[in-house]
Amino acid sequence: MKQINLLPNAIRQKAANQKLVPYLVISVVLAGVVIGGSYYGLKIGGNGWDQDIATATARNTARHQQLLKEQQANQLSPDLQQRIAEINAFSKSELNWNQALAAMGEVVNKDIALTNLVATPGVTDFSVTISGEAPSNVSFANFVAALQTNKNLSSAKVDLYSYTPTTGKVTFSITYKMPEASLLYVASSTATPHLP
Repeated sequence: MKQINLLPNAIRQKAANQKLVPYLVISVVLAGVVIGGSYYGLKIGGNGWDQDIATATARNTARHQQLLKEQQANQLSPDLQQRIAEINAFSKSELNWNQALAAMGEVVNKDIALTNLVATPGVTDFSVTISGEAPSNVSFANFVAALQTNKNLSSAKVDLYSYTPTTGKVTFSITYKMPEASLLYVASSTATPHLP
């Protein structure tokens, strides 16, 4: 069976439009939610990007300042350069007593006990007087022979010799010469201090 709608066309159109109103309202609300959500998402994301950009800018600024400080630290001031030159000039006349003691250490036997060392400057050399004790005549004789044959020392002579028969020990004083040139530090004129 067929149904026939006897309602006028305007009423039928109005009824059809009323059925479309809820769909239209839902569509408008959904579009508003989508647009509002997109705006909110972009705003939150934009804040994150702004923070990332600000963090990167701050990091780059800090690194730039650190590089400037490092460059300033690596550049020597004229005053510091002058002081380095003065130290190098002074070190050319400074004596390396470690060298003198090393030369002495080459010839001192383990059983020789040194009690005194006096260095007196001369024109081109130093006169060094050492005093000490040896456990025996043989040990003392070996020590004097080593002094006399050492290439860094010259004119070794015994000033005092005292032998104690009860203990067998020898007390002595010996003078030798050491050339000043062998004691000078070798300084570089381009030396620069190490900066942390």
